[in-house]
Amino acid sequence: DLRWVFAHSQEHTKQALEVCRRSSQAEALLVSVLPQMPEHAMGIVDWFHRSRPDLVESVALKLRKLYPNRRFAVDALRANLYIDRGRPDLAREIAAGLLAHPETEADGYHIEGRLMSVRGKGYEAFHLYRAACDRRPGHAACASAAFTVLDLNRPDLALPFLHSIQPPQATSLVNWGNWWLWMAIGLRQAGKIDEAVDAARRSTLMDPTNVSAGLLLAELL
Repeated sequence: DLRWVFAHSQEHTKQALEVCRRSSQAEALLVSVLPQMPEHAMGIVDWFHRSRPDLVESVALKLRKLYPNRRFAVDALRANLYIDRGRPDLAREIAAGLLAHPETEADGYHIEGRLMSVRGKGYEAFHLYRAACDRRPGHAACASAAFTVLDLNRPDLALPFLHSIQPPQATSLVNWGNWWLWMAIGLRQAGKIDEAVDAARRSTLMDPTNVSAGLLLAELL
């Protein structure tokens, strides 16, 4: 039962999705049943969105047909596809629909932030990403906000924001490593080199595979 697999077992979900990736029949079955379990659509379609963008559109449109008065996070993937294709007008329409529903409001802000980012409006993009992050802690927009504000070289904005999204203790070491890397970059921008070195060391300890953290530490020492 696919509903049980996707709801209870991450490892089995990965195995099922790999089968779908290799088998057209299995993929067709997945597409046919996904609209019946919209709560899993985003995570599952995200698995395919780079190799099979048509799958994103297919599932999103079927969900729209079945649930005309609702919006789902998978629509955000569809909006991102339109941005990548140079159709911000269509992405903006989707964002407006997402913003109109409390359950997808954060996704709408995330898309609006990306639309600002591709126009070179980093400051505005950061605040839209932050709005999404404030509404749904742990949303992908939190990472987008971190990258954006660090690119702006605004440690006065970056450090308070980064402190506000400090991961909970149970977070994976990889996520902790990323957070400490962001902190190290922000601290270096603020001229706090000793603290930046400490943060970069923590990042490499949390995730020794984080090449960016290792390179930053080498630059700081």
